Amino acid sequence: MASLHYRLILALAFFALLPYAARSEPSPEELEEQRKRFIELSKDPEHLARLRRDLRAFRESDKREQILKLDQDLRHEPAPSQAHLQLVLDRYVDWLDRLDDKDRQRIKNAPDKARRLEIIKELREREWIKLQPKARREELEKLDVAARAALVKKYRQEDRQRHEDWQIARAFWEELVMKKKDMLARLSDYAPDVRTYVEEYLLRKLSKEERAKLDQAEGQWPLYPKTLVEVAERHPPALPDPAGPRTLAELPADVRKPFFKKAVTPKEIKAAEGNPLEFAKAVAHYLHKLKGGTPLPHELWPTKIQDLSPPMQDFVKNVLGKVLDGKESLLLVNASGAWPDYPETIQKLAAAHKLRVPWYILPGAAREKWDLYRLPRTSLLDAWPEVPRQKLLHFAIFELDSKERQALKLTLNDRDASMQRLTEAYHRRQKARANKLPLKDRPGTFLAAPVENTQKPGL
Repeated sequence: MASLHYRLILALAFFALLPYAARSEPSPEELEEQRKRFIELSKDPEHLARLRRDLRAFRESDKREQILKLDQDLRHEPAPSQAHLQLVLDRYVDWLDRLDDKDRQRIKNAPDKARRLEIIKELREREWIKLQPKARREELEKLDVAARAALVKKYRQEDRQRHEDWQIARAFWEELVMKKKDMLARLSDYAPDVRTYVEEYLLRKLSKEERAKLDQAEGQWPLYPKTLVEVAERHPPALPDPAGPRTLAELPADVRKPFFKKAVTPKEIKAAEGNPLEFAKAVAHYLHKLKGGTPLPHELWPTKIQDLSPPMQDFVKNVLGKVLDGKESLLLVNASGAWPDYPETIQKLAAAHKLRVPWYILPGAAREKWDLYRLPRTSLLDAWPEVPRQKLLHFAIFELDSKERQALKLTLNDRDASMQRLTEAYHRRQKARANKLPLKDRPGTFLAAPVENTQKPGL
């Protein structure tokens, strides 16, 4: 079967103590955990028999080195990324097993990775079309290949948008349903600190496309706050920005204040006007010196850890700091005291360790709950993604006790809703386990996908 090699990877997750894996001696805690898992699996003879078949197949396979390499690569990923990739692999294997022999053989016989992905996308698109309402299917059947692909892309984007909006609505269920609050959908709806920041710091940096996108979202919830977070994340005040201020007149009002009393602009600042990077460097150096080390507002142009917001300080000390080696730690120490060296070094080191840096992007984070508008970038465990049916059944039978199953009200008469409740219970259990991990390995805001920074240092 074409999916065998992928299932062998999954089997290694259980047979992690095999000598083939060339791993260090397991700790007593790991041995105890393996023992408990074996006892659980022993209650499911069919599952255990399949694992043993996979183990035999692995020993006889001519692709053992490739399988082990993939397994080792997975284990080197941070815990949240590892959990996400494992789930993707689970779902892919489950999907591959359900294909008919002809389609499975097409994937297996693909000449290269690119062609294999094309075939997979083609099959997934065909499956998606089958699940659409009759009117959509008939509309798509009338189109040629190119037009159909374009319309499928449009419909899938719309479906994805609705799904994301629903996830956000669930996060604000109490405000929407219980308290019946009017949700904030315009800049004028927000507190003064948010309005001032957006007008003085953010809007000046936005491109025409970003500004238009934000304007078009005005009055729509959750689209407006979601769009606001999206564009704000592209312009964190800590990092250089090619659209940043070029003159004193373009600085935010609270940053311009120290210059009001000056009859003459400092010559080093005057000489840097017109170049966003050089101007920001000159102003940052001048203000940090003038203020005696006092941080600038809104995490603007930080030169040391004390200039960062509290969440960023925690990230640098307790997340990033714990994964850096001696050489990397020295790089960060040497960058301290200078902008943009300090924030850029944090960004580069975090990217090297696949950590998303929680730069300050908007005021009132706790009050406005900006993190909840980051879907689908939030933790995988908060989005209740689909789980393979077999894994769900194993969870229901062997990991839930009778009281927990009874509380979920699982019934064949309400199969879809029962499976949804079971999926949520599965992910809540996974999240509870993840919370026992060290902070650096927990899923969540800090460890989502790295922030995409399209700005080029030096502009």
